[in-house]
Amino acid sequence: MKRKAQMQETTSTMIVGAIIFVVLLVASTTMNAAIKGGFGRESCKVSISKVQILKSATLETIKSSIDCPMGYVDIKQSDLPSSNPSNYVKKKFADAMYSTWYVSEKGENVRFSETEKGGQVNCLLYAKVSFKDIKDPEKLDLSGMKEWFSSNYPSNSETSYFSYLSFNNQQAYHIIDASDPNNPKETYSLDPRKNYYVVYWASMTNSKILSLLEQHIPILAEVVTNANALGGAGIPEVFVVPENEFKSIGCEALLN
Repeated sequence: MKRKAQMQETTSTMIVGAIIFVVLLVASTTMNAAIKGGFGRESCKVSISKVQILKSATLETIKSSIDCPMGYVDIKQSDLPSSNPSNYVKKKFADAMYSTWYVSEKGENVRFSETEKGGQVNCLLYAKVSFKDIKDPEKLDLSGMKEWFSSNYPSNSETSYFSYLSFNNQQAYHIIDASDPNNPKETYSLDPRKNYYVVYWASMTNSKILSLLEQHIPILAEVVTNANALGGAGIPEVFVVPENEFKSIGCEALLN
């Protein structure tokens, strides 16, 4: 009886400690985010960490959900600079992809869904990028994204977008052309006549969609082959996909 009481006291102490830690973490990060002007991104990241901490520290006796409402990025004709308008658009997408990977701790927080053990594909819709009233969209050259990512850097960073968006030294972002839902493929260009979702995509290792993606998006085949190196947790990616093709990437559980 005494041993049971001690265990209950230990569990209660852990729970109280976890709650205090989360409160302090949220307060600290919120203050820093307000100073840096990145409140939305930072609060999203904190809410994901909070779920992780509470699940592990309280032995899942406390349930929590993430607070990451999808953001909206509108690109208007009036926004485009007269020189290098394509670079402006690419940076908008790159920053949205960077933030998506940032809030997920570069793929490390793959396990923030209660459905993780069900073999589902978990998706966080981080942003929707919309083009508004773009004149002559065919003249807006948005090809060569991979090269652009390799030679450009986020603000105040010494790491290129391409290097940052990696997992286990492999490319962790993909622009997807899923116009043929039975044959999704990777592309290196964007179409200004379409609106896009920027998605954090985490497929558990026994997901049904993996075999399809392995067949039709070759770059994922190598990642799947190295799945054991991920500890069996899953395969995290950032996907950019046209809005009307979103269902083709197989999201089974939306986290927001």
